Amino acid sequence: MGAADRTVQHLHLRAPSAQAAVHAVHRLEDALRCASLPDTGERLLLVRQLHLGRLPADLSSQSLSLLIEQRLLAAGGSWVHGEHGSAAESPAVFFASRLQAAQAAVRRRAEGRSLTAWFWRPALHGVQIDASDDDFLHSVIAVLAQEATAPVSLPALVADIVAPGHAAWLIRHMPEETSRLLLANSGAQRYVADAMPQPDAYPSAHTLRYMGRSAAGQSRQMLLPCACPVWLHAVLRAAQWLPEAMLDASVRVVRTEQIASDAAAPLLDADSVPQHGGEWRVERTAPVSAALPPHLVAGAAQALPVAAPSPIDFAAHTAVGETPLAQAFDPITQPTFDAALPTQAGGLLCLLNVLARLGFADWQAQHPDAPLCGLILSQALRRLDVPDDDAAWALAASLAAPPTRHARNWQTPALWQDARIAVAHEEGDAITPAAMAALWLTACRRHLRRVARIGLSSLVCRNAQLLWSATHLDTRFALHETDLRVRRAALDIDPGWLDWLGRVATFHYLQPFES
Repeated sequence: MGAADRTVQHLHLRAPSAQAAVHAVHRLEDALRCASLPDTGERLLLVRQLHLGRLPADLSSQSLSLLIEQRLLAAGGSWVHGEHGSAAESPAVFFASRLQAAQAAVRRRAEGRSLTAWFWRPALHGVQIDASDDDFLHSVIAVLAQEATAPVSLPALVADIVAPGHAAWLIRHMPEETSRLLLANSGAQRYVADAMPQPDAYPSAHTLRYMGRSAAGQSRQMLLPCACPVWLHAVLRAAQWLPEAMLDASVRVVRTEQIASDAAAPLLDADSVPQHGGEWRVERTAPVSAALPPHLVAGAAQALPVAAPSPIDFAAHTAVGETPLAQAFDPITQPTFDAALPTQAGGLLCLLNVLARLGFADWQAQHPDAPLCGLILSQALRRLDVPDDDAAWALAASLAAPPTRHARNWQTPALWQDARIAVAHEEGDAITPAAMAALWLTACRRHLRRVARIGLSSLVCRNAQLLWSATHLDTRFALHETDLRVRRAALDIDPGWLDWLGRVATFHYLQPFES
């Protein structure tokens, strides 16, 4: 949240005259915008009551902002997460983001639980909390669709509902109008054609592909339920999630010449097997872990797709639902109040501004099926020998990556012809995504050295804290560690929403006592 998002739902004010009350409200609005509150980035803070006491008539806005900070610190001394069992009785509740509040609310409705606690209505401003399930779901999607982050927040919302097994509830309460709104604002429309039934194709039309961080560059395929509608298939694919939904976990379809213990074989219901001259057959088999030797079980488990890594430490939710879709997902999690992680590569996201200046946005629009930013950031970390356990590696791995490592032809960015950049690349030469990412990193390094007059190491290798989610990438620097070379080159200005990245990127400079 930011100062512009701070709102007061109910204000009780007593004044000797109407004019004094108006002046007091204006000072209060100004003080609320100026107050240094712990709502950095996406964090959503909800306070049930804040008593300011008697205010002197000549109290300045600055003094009033300090009073608000003090009273909020006293009221919110022990913040409680909105999904915790004691949240309804707590006067101070938080969510990591407004998206997380929406995800938690939809999960509660899917599980038949109420949203009567005091904080749900202010947390989901504009959502019809008391409406029917259909209208409630439509209002949640409509509210998220109005935000700039809709192309990533809406797929993240749907994937979060499907993960604990609520796909059946979601399909049942998704009217056609709502599904059209979802497709139009989630960026999933481009996947609808792939999700349409293909009667002559196998595997099933309901096949998703997901890039897992443990198998970068390798695509894996698994099957959705045959009853899965096209819009759900498309939105899940936009979210890069791969549900392992098996109508019968003991049924497996294999080619007649395929080894029976192949762990990558697709699974589906026996009735869904196409009759193509006996090319495919169904066989009953034990789970993969029972069919493989112990030393191969671990490898098979690592190869399964996982959710994008998050710096947050969580407690699992119980999977509830009719459709067993939770098996391929990491457990839903609950973050601590401040989940930022320290890093030695705090300037990594400054490369986003460098890429923007080199025309990366227009170039990536020519290759929408091969997002390279995550690979470029990983190349930079590898070149700088950043330790493997640094949080920057997990952040880079959380970004979308090309679905295949196969070589392909790439357009040559126009700015690469600049004498100061001079990166040689022939459009007729087919190279892998990793090789193209290396060329982009070379262009960034030359721009930094020859234009911004700063080296890659000097830009990236600095202490900071990283916090990332499905919609945001936040970097927090200590104010006393400001680098004037970076400031002069304007490499740490907030990139904001980046279509080619699918994230909002921001930089924060904080005092040592701020979190």
